[in-house]
Amino acid sequence: MVEKELFDFLVNLEVHKAARLQYPISVLCLGADLPDKQREHVAQTWRDDLAQLTVHELRATDVAASLDSSVAAFLLIGAETQHLPAIVARLSSTMEGRVDEEGGTPRFTVSAGGGCYPHTAASGRELLQQAVDLMTRAQTDGGNRAYLPS
Repeated sequence: MVEKELFDFLVNLEVHKAARLQYPISVLCLGADLPDKQREHVAQTWRDDLAQLTVHELRATDVAASLDSSVAAFLLIGAETQHLPAIVARLSSTMEGRVDEEGGTPRFTVSAGGGCYPHTAASGRELLQQAVDLMTRAQTDGGNRAYLPS
């Protein structure tokens, strides 16, 4: 897991490499579906879960970052748009699968958004913005959903 500034740099660097070497890269954003007042309450747990997810669910070439207290971003090298639904399902179920110690119920659901260079975005900035915008729209539309490019 890396800091947001390094993540931004890596997305742009990887887009330049992908343009030269002709391979796709994707960015996914996952956000906890929580009211604003609860976001800070789960912030440390979210980061801990994200760190575990990074170790156990991602490939060595992929990168994860915490964009804020309840939003994670993933840089996925070589991931095509058609791979994104399965990746989102795996990552979301891992994050949602953590249960509240008191009640044994999931603490929150997850909304996701994504983008893929060069298919749906032409630059690193556009790629990350597309993923964030689609995730935000998924949350605005009720949460517990993924909006991915086709």
